[in-house]
Amino acid sequence: MEKLDAALLSHLQRALASPALDYVESPSQISGGYDTQIYAFRLAGAAHEWSGPLVLRLFRVETPGRTARFEATVQNTVAALGACAPRVLHWVEEPEPLGGAFLIMERAAGGNLLSALASRDALRVPGWLADTQARLHALDARALERALVAAGFDPAARSADGELAETTGRIESHALSGLRAGAEWLAAARPGPPALPAICHGDFHPLNVLAERGRVTGLIDWTRAHLSWPEYDVATTRALLTHGPLRVPAWLAPPAHAARALLRRAYLAAYRRRRPLDPDRMRWFEALRLLRFLMEEGSEQAAELAGRGRSSKPSPWADGDVRRGICERFESLTSVRVRTPKDA
Repeated sequence: MEKLDAALLSHLQRALASPALDYVESPSQISGGYDTQIYAFRLAGAAHEWSGPLVLRLFRVETPGRTARFEATVQNTVAALGACAPRVLHWVEEPEPLGGAFLIMERAAGGNLLSALASRDALRVPGWLADTQARLHALDARALERALVAAGFDPAARSADGELAETTGRIESHALSGLRAGAEWLAAARPGPPALPAICHGDFHPLNVLAERGRVTGLIDWTRAHLSWPEYDVATTRALLTHGPLRVPAWLAPPAHAARALLRRAYLAAYRRRRPLDPDRMRWFEALRLLRFLMEEGSEQAAELAGRGRSSKPSPWADGDVRRGICERFESLTSVRVRTPKDA
């Protein structure tokens, strides 16, 4: 930690042309996701916009540096459009000086909605989720398209066709024969593009929504943002609320699964009260995300079986029971049987 503290401070002193800059609160790790390490800190002697609570989001070394630029572009654009996304103040695409690309953003107040489920606000969580997501889907997607182009990104890569092409390409490059039939079904059944796409978060679940004192204060982690049908986002949330790994003792698993099912149903009902959802698009986009779950884990399995070993990024889908549930759900949606290399 001391090395990180010193490297970050030295970088900011240079970047902000403020050699007297110091910490009021040194960086302390507040959470760690699958893609990033996250630290909270505060500065002394900084300009006004840098004087409040801040967050350092440090990407894994294997994460492409342009991910920081992409996330900053999306986050600042949606914030300007009125979404409750913390503003990104600074980003660096090179692995120096912290060992990976990173960005620094304002810290939103409050805790995530998973912790709210254990509070007196539990019954409000489904509505908060639905309202936050529906408001996002109503924003001007053309503004984000323009911002992405200006930042050097192709918006078409962040579409349903773009995601399907990437998923299919990785299935082929890793020779994941047990997933090919699933990709073929998706290619044959894919919906046409929307006349006007919606801004989709792409990883929308309770851990990425923050709230305090009865209101939502922040929507974070925009790495998977897309421009697509709203069903892309809602179906993804449904898949995550069904199959995301539950880290609880075995004796707590049955009630935890039951509680999650109740949350999922309440959230979907709340969203449908705000915006309509097409059932065929819901089915297709859920199947797309499920196949992507399997592709991500299948790629790790293929590398392991070839003797190259897994990457340093933990896989949420490494548990056999979780994968089995994903495969069963995919088959129920498509009538197509899929398997990863270790499950074939």
